[in-house]
Amino acid sequence: MRTTFTRGRMLRPALALAAVGAVVVGLGGCAGGDAGGSGSGSSGGSATASGDCGTLPEVPPQDPEGIVAGLTPETQAGYNGYPAPVETSEFADFTGFGEAVPVGLSLGSNANSFTDESITEFGRLVELSSEAGLTTPEAVNYWAADVAAQSPAAQVAGYQDQVRQGAKLIVIVPLSGEALAPAVDEAGAQGVVTVVYAGSIPSKYAINVYQNPFLNVAQPTADVLKETGGSGNVLMVHGISSFPIDQQGYEAAKATIALCPDAKIAGEIEGGYVTPTAKTETLSWLTANPAEVSAVVQLNAMATGVITAFEQSGRTVPPVTMNTASAGDIAYLHDNAPDGYYAVGTVGGGASQLNAAFRVGMRVLAGQGPITNEMITAPPLITPDNVDDYYQDGWDINSAEGIQGDVFPDDVMSEFFTAPAELSFDATAE
Repeated sequence: MRTTFTRGRMLRPALALAAVGAVVVGLGGCAGGDAGGSGSGSSGGSATASGDCGTLPEVPPQDPEGIVAGLTPETQAGYNGYPAPVETSEFADFTGFGEAVPVGLSLGSNANSFTDESITEFGRLVELSSEAGLTTPEAVNYWAADVAAQSPAAQVAGYQDQVRQGAKLIVIVPLSGEALAPAVDEAGAQGVVTVVYAGSIPSKYAINVYQNPFLNVAQPTADVLKETGGSGNVLMVHGISSFPIDQQGYEAAKATIALCPDAKIAGEIEGGYVTPTAKTETLSWLTANPAEVSAVVQLNAMATGVITAFEQSGRTVPPVTMNTASAGDIAYLHDNAPDGYYAVGTVGGGASQLNAAFRVGMRVLAGQGPITNEMITAPPLITPDNVDDYYQDGWDINSAEGIQGDVFPDDVMSEFFTAPAELSFDATAE
């Protein structure tokens, strides 16, 4: 489906959000593609980690050209455990188009709050960038009419249509990075810039602006294990175990738990990135397993389903990782932290991640020279100590919207460009 933004007003058919998320696209990269980088289609092998119980596993990144080594120590830390090789960007010497150009957004479908937030933020930024003379006011976009109609093949065809329509920058959440890679290669050879978020595309012409999927799981897991004393039974809640993002998170969780000899994975279930499914599966597992659970590691965006299952079963809610947190997660932590409840979440809402990717795209179009195809960051953390900074009045455990924040600050982003400069418009996330 092609949609048009004119001066930032969003002119698109009313797309109903999928009732329960169904095939989720964009929840921290779920379904988002293969983090294999341009040199690999792998989702990452088992992490060989070192460290102490309750700390982050240390897994060196693949840095064959020394790009990561040239970043500040704080930024280097964001690559811990990242499974793809970090290579020089094909647009490192690109000097820009010298005129306003069409841009586009590509999604599998408008399936959930993440994609809806992305669409709204994209429209806002197109208006600002067109007023600054960097982009044309009308953008050619693609997403399927509904979840049932989305597929990797349909997204590839939509992407190719965007290129034919003249888009010079395409910001994309990939359903399948491997499927899109040949089309991105072809478009990149024609000068089309493709910036990826909430996933990755293994093309030398793609610029992957990605919250490190390893750290997104490993950091909350380490903090939760530290809180529980590093012992006891851990329940693992997969999203969809065949997805690369799930596999990466699983490796991160296993590497982190392995540092705690007195902790063990007592069970594994699959919640499908859908809150009701996660609740049903957790309830079923709790019924069959009466032993105490010391912690739950869920692999993105299902914490409220887990929490409500424990409550319905009459069991004490253990610390639950809230990676890719929702407003419902934050509401629960906000309401229960004063009574001693502990959990750790990560920021990764659709508007925030789209904003970061769009700003990277604008810098590339401005000829600032991206140094790498893998711009990787550690996600901001939400803890009992700072939960009030994110909580909004009126939220409760049923609130579904994503948590927004500055996931790629300008000073950090500048490290990834050879000639960094401020954009000619204020793209600050709202």
